[in-house]
Amino acid sequence: MYKKPDYAQTDIYDFILPFGGHLDENNRWVILRRSIDWKIIHEVYEKNFDNKNTGNVALSAEIAFGSLYIQRKLSLTDRELVDQISGNPYMQYFIGLKEFRTERPFDPSLLVTFRKRLTAEMMEEISETMFPVEEEGGDDDGTPPGGGGTPSAAENETDDEPENRGTLIIDASCVPADIAYPTDLELCDRARKWTETILDHYWKECGPVRENGTKPRTYRKTARKRFLNVNKRRKKTTKKIRKEI
Repeated sequence: MYKKPDYAQTDIYDFILPFGGHLDENNRWVILRRSIDWKIIHEVYEKNFDNKNTGNVALSAEIAFGSLYIQRKLSLTDRELVDQISGNPYMQYFIGLKEFRTERPFDPSLLVTFRKRLTAEMMEEISETMFPVEEEGGDDDGTPPGGGGTPSAAENETDDEPENRGTLIIDASCVPADIAYPTDLELCDRARKWTETILDHYWKECGPVRENGTKPRTYRKTARKRFLNVNKRRKKTTKKIRKEI
């Protein structure tokens, strides 16, 4: 379930710090929080919940959106993001907490749920319409300067760096399902095919080594036939698989 929060902004003087004092009003996370219309974000976030009366109370839209924005802005992994928030009072103020906490505000695995409720397209649209233009200069919390949207690829590239290619998967829960197990029969069969391709290539390039000029036997047809006989079976015992490998 999701409970509608009070849309009143938390003042920096009401945010409780363990070491006394108050937050700097010129810090970029403070400025960003004041510039966001959180009511709109709450309304978008609330649409993900059909049951609004029973069940566990979900974390607020401020925590979900604020955490995703920080992650996109600073290019952090899920675990690193939670560690950064747990040690930074300005980030905790930005995501709507009322006081500084040294413990983690939530488990890193919840970010997967946050990304389902606030998609990348929704984050981009909100960032473009509500966030101010980035300004030069740093902040007292040591984070990079600027306050608007997600950094573009052009900002991070230099003339000496190669162009980004491919996809890097960091989260272990996103590993492709087609990665074969080390003792998989199909993996063994693909390795055999590649080995035969290499042998055929060097046979063509280097020619025969034997005096009679014949090519060494690889028994590829026999190996392929045995692989298919086992792989087509509905039930394959561990003993049979080990024997064929």
